[in-house]
Amino acid sequence: MLRYSCCISNRSYEAKQPSFYREQRRVSSDRITLCSGGGGATAVVSSSRLRDLVFVVNPQGANGRTAKEWKKLLPYLRSRLGEDCNICESLTSGPSHAIDITREVSGSEKLYIALIGYIFSYHHVALYQAIRDGADAVIAVGGDGTLHEVVNGFFWEGKPVGNLNSETSHSAALGLIPLGTGSDFARTFGWLNDPCEAVDRIAKGIRSRVDVGVIDQEGRDSHYFINVADVHLSAKAGFYASKYKKFGSLCYVIGALQAFMGHDNRDMRIKVNGGEWEIYPQVTALCVGNANYFGGGMKITPNASPGNGNLEVVVLQDFKWYDFILKLHRLYNGTHLSVNNVSSRSVQSIEVEEVSESGSIYVQSDGEHLGFLPRKFQLVRILGSHPRDPGSSTGNGAFFFVFYYSKPDSGSANQELKNPYSLEFLSLFRSYRLPFSKLRSQLLVRPLLESRLRGYCTSSSSEKIVASVLFERLRVVIPKPDPTVYAFQEFKFNWQQQFRRRYPDEFLDIAKNRAKGEYQMDYVPAPRITEADKTNDRKSLYRALDKKLYLLVFGKPFGATSDKPVWHFPEKVYDSEPTLRKCAESALKSVLGDLTHTYFVGNAPMAHMAIQPTEETPDLPSYKRFFFKCSVVAASKYNISNCEDFVWVTKDELLEFFPEQADFFNKMIIS
Repeated sequence: MLRYSCCISNRSYEAKQPSFYREQRRVSSDRITLCSGGGGATAVVSSSRLRDLVFVVNPQGANGRTAKEWKKLLPYLRSRLGEDCNICESLTSGPSHAIDITREVSGSEKLYIALIGYIFSYHHVALYQAIRDGADAVIAVGGDGTLHEVVNGFFWEGKPVGNLNSETSHSAALGLIPLGTGSDFARTFGWLNDPCEAVDRIAKGIRSRVDVGVIDQEGRDSHYFINVADVHLSAKAGFYASKYKKFGSLCYVIGALQAFMGHDNRDMRIKVNGGEWEIYPQVTALCVGNANYFGGGMKITPNASPGNGNLEVVVLQDFKWYDFILKLHRLYNGTHLSVNNVSSRSVQSIEVEEVSESGSIYVQSDGEHLGFLPRKFQLVRILGSHPRDPGSSTGNGAFFFVFYYSKPDSGSANQELKNPYSLEFLSLFRSYRLPFSKLRSQLLVRPLLESRLRGYCTSSSSEKIVASVLFERLRVVIPKPDPTVYAFQEFKFNWQQQFRRRYPDEFLDIAKNRAKGEYQMDYVPAPRITEADKTNDRKSLYRALDKKLYLLVFGKPFGATSDKPVWHFPEKVYDSEPTLRKCAESALKSVLGDLTHTYFVGNAPMAHMAIQPTEETPDLPSYKRFFFKCSVVAASKYNISNCEDFVWVTKDELLEFFPEQADFFNKMIIS
């Protein structure tokens, strides 16, 4: 059962209740219109309605790296895109579960983050309901498999899911955050895995048209694809590669090697655009491409274009294992079409059957195994316009993917797209947790996605984020042992000496005399108590050598309830930095002036605290403070002068400075 909760304006709801609370939704009479033809595409955008986004995240992608990278970007998204969007997280429970989430949640005025986990095979109604309720966009976060599942989620019983919400006049858009093992669809558009670039792409607001293919088999449900579908060897290699995802992109090579074992070419029958059957002997692989790349970067269908209204079919015949080794570079750079036993053609539809009808020819689409031949591949045909899809064309199978997340320039509602076919999905690569500002997005005729989910939702307010630095000087000398420990160690040593076999005294005397140098004769250990300890000079790093010291500065921190300066850690409000760690570095640099002799420990914060107003302090702003650890590298290189005052304190002294947060700091600073 799909389970999650929603937190909206301090109200809590269950997913099985009326899908989403909509009384506070702001809607204007304007609508987004995207039309193609002639001179390109034009959009009329209203900025008065809060847009709804659904993020479908695959935390298992790239061996769990997707979830980690996704969590790191979210603070930057907060500052870049604003504060007017609530966050709701939906955890998926496995492949095919994203379909449910997309249909369920896309009608809310909040951002959804759906996390795919383990196999879950029901709740198709969820995704269906979301789109019908009026979600603006559903964005797949992961690899081609996640995108493929989300794409399939836009269809119900072989038909596109429509928006039936009377308050809105748009259809849900499709987005992509390429974070998986292979993001071959993103390669077609030359997108980089750059989180800052992705956020900028969201802010610009890009919309494009993309074709979608469908795979049919008699007696089975239709399956939709947006990248590349393939048959025989390549599909078999993809099937085996899915078992080696832990090896990253190398999984495709391992899968291909395993697929070659026992492989033999087969004769196939092919019917193009409903014409006559043609025999293709000794087929090694057949690929039907809506985009260019598959298999971790192979440019298998170089002439395909996601927006030209056609599919490209590439057939490889009579390939031996050594042909792939000798011509592998051609497969990656897209020059293999000039090879004699490779053919290519542009089609609207193609039916493929095996002559011998053995039922053992693998079929896959977008990296997902679909079964075996026979199959029919064709573009999706939309018979007539949906009543709530203004401007949709008929019969061309094209999907419009609309992204408008930034406010339009005042006085210019009409914005012409320079390239209506340059599909711009959301290429987000890293993240942390996300509150978005007035995100704009729209699509006119639905794209495709499939993936199943289970989850919970949380809400996010427009609170600030503060990066603080726990700047520490490590111990210089070994701490004195505990008296009990010292007594035990002394007893253990004496007991061992009593029962050990001794060397002859003559040998020990000679060895001692040889090892003892003149410089050791007058050696005196350095004192543990320094002059700074005697004078209690808290500005000096040369005191309390057996303990860690922490830097505090004197001034007015963010969130102070009075104008009087107080002691606090170096800090900075998170604003325009690309990452939260960069913000912490900027905070420390404002105090030291130079970070050359410092070392930040990791990229993630070590702890955080949430500050909320109380009855005693009603004017206190709501914000979150994230702590980063940084260590002193060279104590003699610092000249702290960019603050009113500063001190270096031990942990015990630190707790005296912050008695109200003493329990928190005591847990955060373990030693």
